[in-house]
Amino acid sequence: MTRLAAILFLDDKDVRFEIFSINFPDSVFVKTSRDAIEKLQGKYWDIVSLDRDLEIGDSGEKVVEWIVTHMPAIGGVIVHSTNMQRSMIMVDRLREKGYFVRYSPIEVDLP
Repeated sequence: MTRLAAILFLDDKDVRFEIFSINFPDSVFVKTSRDAIEKLQGKYWDIVSLDRDLEIGDSGEKVVEWIVTHMPAIGGVIVHSTNMQRSMIMVDRLREKGYFVRYSPIEVDLP
């Protein structure tokens, strides 16, 4: 029996998850860094997809800092934020620790 990929998707915009979930309907969607960190604890994720700019005072960078500190087992990370400058900082931090990371922004017109 084939195991479905375990995919965690962090974004504060429902529309981005709706687009992503067309291809990955079994993904787990979280909207805050705190929820993402909670999900990362004690579970292997094949893919973790992170937005950088979340609601005011929250950021995907908090998740990256938790990951590089605690080093959970993750197959790969996608940084899908359109904030290229800050996203590349996230990508570099994760790569420094040996994670496979790809920068692939999800660009949609948000209201």
